[in-house]
Amino acid sequence: MLDKVANMTKCIYTTMTNVNKNEVLLDSQANISIIQSELLNNIRPANKTYTVESIYGNSFTVDTIGYLKGFFDVYTSNKSKANILSLSEVESYINVFYEPGKYIKVNIHDKDVYFNKINGLYVADF
Repeated sequence: MLDKVANMTKCIYTTMTNVNKNEVLLDSQANISIIQSELLNNIRPANKTYTVESIYGNSFTVDTIGYLKGFFDVYTSNKSKANILSLSEVESYINVFYEPGKYIKVNIHDKDVYFNKINGLYVADF
């Protein structure tokens, strides 16, 4: 039995073609964060393994974590079609401010990171 299944939304999978490798999506439907290794430091084996499953039934396993600068440890997999940062996880660690319909601002130490609303997704360029 799986300990946890991380669900990604249909809208993210259907709009992937316009997302580049430096862009990170802030996702209110994701319950774990998955970022490609190029954006991470201190990559190492995770204590827990999760299976990530889309609504289409596609799935892959994540068993490696790394540090996303300014944020926290996240899972990593180059099988993910986009860099997904879980809004729920971000809110657990960092102050988040909303400007409805425009952006979500994440305050990291002395710097603000803006996830701007683009085609219905909140995206930041890392």
